[in-house]
Amino acid sequence: EQSVAINIYSRVLLNHLLLHQYGFQPSRIMHIALAGAPFGQKNFMNDFPVGKKTSAAKAHLVGQVANDVYGLFLQRQLEGKVKVNILNPGMVDTNIRRNGSLPFLMKLLTPLFLLMRPFIETKPDDYANIPFSILQGANATAETHVLLSPKGQSVQPSGVTANTKNQEAVMQDIEATLSALTALELDLSHG
Repeated sequence: EQSVAINIYSRVLLNHLLLHQYGFQPSRIMHIALAGAPFGQKNFMNDFPVGKKTSAAKAHLVGQVANDVYGLFLQRQLEGKVKVNILNPGMVDTNIRRNGSLPFLMKLLTPLFLLMRPFIETKPDDYANIPFSILQGANATAETHVLLSPKGQSVQPSGVTANTKNQEAVMQDIEATLSALTALELDLSHG
């Protein structure tokens, strides 16, 4: 639940507050998340929202797929007003594999990641060029696609995430959860 709260509920709430409560009018909203998450797609509609006994790894994957759903939903809602991107950062050296609270299996694999790090991770300063180019409007793909790869290229949405009925169902669930957790009466169905 904490993973999903951080990965999706917090983003939805922040965007809602900025756009609807405070009248912020950005030209672009970009979330850094695992766009086009390859895992967790098949059973996503059964797995969301996660239950109390869901593993941290599964909850993380569910939250990442939910980000795709939300990004595609939000782009439909804000069409013509705001451009929405979900950018997959890939493997950036953020120290999370050395210092983060990881599941046991990931902790076992940490030494392997440390050995392979120079070959598979990008330094944060080097990676920053990708999101900056998107924010400056210098990435043509980001102007026409919501989901982006670590190199800023298009990632096609899955049938699950692109399905507008799935998007509506997930957003209704998020709306109900956030309304129950906050004093706000959210209506996320209107742009």
